[in-house]
Amino acid sequence: MNNKEDCGSANFEDYKKSDITKLGAGAKILIALIKGQPLKRIDLCKNTGIDESTFNRYKRFLLNERIIKKTPKGYCLYGFNDLSSYWDRVQKNCLEAGGSLIDLKAQKLELGDQNPISGHYETNYNPISIQGIMIHRGAIELKAAASVLIPDAYSAFLLTQASILEGDRLSWRDDLYEVKDLEEIFDGNELSFRIAKLVLIPK
Repeated sequence: MNNKEDCGSANFEDYKKSDITKLGAGAKILIALIKGQPLKRIDLCKNTGIDESTFNRYKRFLLNERIIKKTPKGYCLYGFNDLSSYWDRVQKNCLEAGGSLIDLKAQKLELGDQNPISGHYETNYNPISIQGIMIHRGAIELKAAASVLIPDAYSAFLLTQASILEGDRLSWRDDLYEVKDLEEIFDGNELSFRIAKLVLIPK
């Protein structure tokens, strides 16, 4: 009897039994984030193939150990540097102050034919849908969050990435506004969003 060979064979069998054959849920979460981050909870569960209850258990541990962190865009590794745009940061600040990105009905001003006598052009309005953050003149916290001051000459400001121009109109809370002035806000050299300065059109 070869005791040495028997011991070697037994150790090899034990090694094979203890060998890892699949990844745990924690490892799957980390690998999914390495491949692409940040990720929302539903996307993390989908990418890792684990259910939400399992994710929630591991999430608490990973957050407490500062292995992952939660951002407005989703979960990411703790050292991940989220280089969000200026528009993203403004939205986040407004959301925390009670504002939100809302859908609005706008009317794009289009000039028609010129009147040969008066010289004035016919005005037509083409309806479109846009998104933006409405800030009324009395919304103190929202104005502070967006770092804007609304002069008495205007009724409200609209922060939007939509392509709107002076003379366009939009509806909000059963009121009709006209864009009297427009300011473009840049993030470096890139246009980030526009501030449409609105006046209320009397009913």
